[in-house]
Amino acid sequence: MDKETIEKLAEIEHTRWADWQRWVHTKFIEYKDVKNPKEVVCLEREWVNRWDNQIQTNYKDLSEKERDSDRKQVKRYLPIIQNLLDKQREEIKEKIEKKLLKKIDKWTKRNKIKTTYYMDSELKDDIFKELNK
Repeated sequence: MDKETIEKLAEIEHTRWADWQRWVHTKFIEYKDVKNPKEVVCLEREWVNRWDNQIQTNYKDLSEKERDSDRKQVKRYLPIIQNLLDKQREEIKEKIEKKLLKKIDKWTKRNKIKTTYYMDSELKDDIFKELNK
């Protein structure tokens, strides 16, 4: 994976984490201990129990609402992953085309065909459609 893709995904991951932390912070309760004048921040037991339960629950067993939350996070990554896959697909097509042209060139030389082979874009598209089936 290239550096640019890693950086984009890292940015999304940070945003995802920051969103999560912002939400978690809304669940904190602040109070001052009478015996210890330091301010203390804690979570209600209800939230801790809920998250412990989610941690131990397989994705398939989560509620639809919980799965939707995970899907929302994944949708942030999809455009970058799709772009990367499209780029790799194009690189593979180019490699296949070069190999194919080399084979055609060898075949024409072996069969003493003097014409120069030119692959127009329509023929190339047809070949790639066949290869992608």
